Amino acid sequence: MPLSDASIYDCVVDNGKNLYKIQIKSTIKLPIKDTITTIQVPLQNSKRVYTKSDVDYFAVYVYHLEGFFIFKNNGNMQSVRLSLVGKYSKNFNNFVFNRDSQSHS
Repeated sequence: MPLSDASIYDCVVDNGKNLYKIQIKSTIKLPIKDTITTIQVPLQNSKRVYTKSDVDYFAVYVYHLEGFFIFKNNGNMQSVRLSLVGKYSKNFNNFVFNRDSQSHS
């Protein structure tokens, strides 16, 4: 675990072969009524940029779905659209961490 709030990642996952730096985010946003069930979640802000060398994965907890979307950091992600039927649907509560899984550009 990081020792202070100044650490760029929130936790480390050990899958038995590698250590992965994880940045944890959460959102209470709800999908807009009468639209698809997608929400836009910011990953970066003006204070912090998460490069691939700083953070390996994002874990975003979505309160209304009661679960995590876990996906690799591609190095230039400003925000992400999350949905149970979208691009990251297979990343919902998928806690597999390895070099080849969950890669999205």
